[in-house]
Amino acid sequence: MRAAARAAAALLVAACLAGLPAPGAAPPAARQAEEAPARAADPAPVPPSAERPALSVETLEFLPGQGRATRSFLLYQFAGADEPYLDLWDAVQVLQANRYFDPVTRKVALGLGEHRVKLTDGSAWLFVNGEPLLMGAPCRIAAGRFYLPLSFWTLLLDALPDLPLRRDPAALRLIGGLRTVNVLGVEWIFRGERLRGVFQLSEPLSPSLERLGDSALRIRFPDGRLAAADWERAPARAPVDSLRAEQDGDGATLTLWLRRPLGELRSAADPMALTWALTAELPAAPGLPPPDFERELADQLPGPAGQERGLTRVVLDPGHGGQDTGCVAGGHQEKDWNLRVARWLAPYLEDEGFGVLWTRRADEDRGPAARAQAANVARGDCYLSLHWTRRGASGEPGLEIIVQESAPREHGRGELVPWHAVQAAHADRSLELAASLQRALGVLAGWRQQGIRREDTVILEGLDMPALMLELGNLDSPAERAAWEDVPTRERRLRTLAQALAYRARRWQQEAGR
Repeated sequence: MRAAARAAAALLVAACLAGLPAPGAAPPAARQAEEAPARAADPAPVPPSAERPALSVETLEFLPGQGRATRSFLLYQFAGADEPYLDLWDAVQVLQANRYFDPVTRKVALGLGEHRVKLTDGSAWLFVNGEPLLMGAPCRIAAGRFYLPLSFWTLLLDALPDLPLRRDPAALRLIGGLRTVNVLGVEWIFRGERLRGVFQLSEPLSPSLERLGDSALRIRFPDGRLAAADWERAPARAPVDSLRAEQDGDGATLTLWLRRPLGELRSAADPMALTWALTAELPAAPGLPPPDFERELADQLPGPAGQERGLTRVVLDPGHGGQDTGCVAGGHQEKDWNLRVARWLAPYLEDEGFGVLWTRRADEDRGPAARAQAANVARGDCYLSLHWTRRGASGEPGLEIIVQESAPREHGRGELVPWHAVQAAHADRSLELAASLQRALGVLAGWRQQGIRREDTVILEGLDMPALMLELGNLDSPAERAAWEDVPTRERRLRTLAQALAYRARRWQQEAGR
């Protein structure tokens, strides 16, 4: 008899999650009743009880995804009820919802992002964004706790398909992550010379990894389904040239092309195979050595009188980073845009024959003095500090170039030069370079120009080379951000900038040879 009772209870719970009406439940309401539910269609209110309900023979399993452990939630049975119940607090944990309770009206409100869900003790009506839906049984308050009938999940998930949650039709289980998606997402991490992709799966999959060449990879997820995401965008903070995602009837395939050859490849999965990580070791790329400070700021020794260096090594300085976000507009952080543009620009500079050095290659803190000193130690020939500004949503678009404003001072040969005066020795060349870039970008690239401005800024202070601060655009403007996302516009700007820099380098070389 106990086995028969357990089997009957299991069938009943499965029927609830499948959306089937429980025995004795009211038939589906007509459209008129949904718009204005009649009180007679609602089961009679049930007064609060001082007794706790009995434990059900089944539990509700919740598989959060993203490598987190499965959780089990107890189900309860009320006398005379045809379906099991779940504690409201357990439902809130699954939904990650905000919960509000009015003890006078005995109503519960749940906040799910932009969605609002309302329930009432003793009522079987569920309101989702104002739309009434009839559950198979009324909500209950017992011994000070609020309980939901299990049919709540069927109605809620059907009404809100954008919730990152789905029912398992074959078992008493809820699965976290995007609905009906196996390949939930990937987090790309780049530290030093190591590229790491961490894939989050809602169901166990066994990916295959194939090396297509020195700098290309193919990752195949059998039976995988791609989430609705911008898979074409290159992973952040990684030396990736392009990424292609393909979906077919047998699974999902990601193909990755890198700008540098691949070294060692490793992959690993958690015991449940819900998280899969790929790690690729890359060869070292030229970077800036960290400065060795004897004091907070180091003075610079001037070179021999009349000596002019060539222009072969460009230092890219993506402004801000780490805790220093720079300006923020509508969720867009300046530090991220600076790094994106630097990564876009570097290949164009390399195509023109420049060696490219970086003040930062990832989202990390580094003060302006440390960047300048590192650039000096690395013997850079030109310093481009990339920034964005805020001019309001309707503000003026375009590029503004800033050069350091500092009065030149005469120093004897071999004399220590104060930190603040170092850049003054390169003032003429910085201004000449700024004028060349502005003219080429305005005429050849059609990029609107906001002019050249002198400013006493710590960003350019202490640099022993021609140095410019480029205000790339107005971060408040969606149109200006969109112009950078437009590939032809971006390529035209960056190619022209690199070519103008190369032209100025050749002119300086010719002048030095006279």
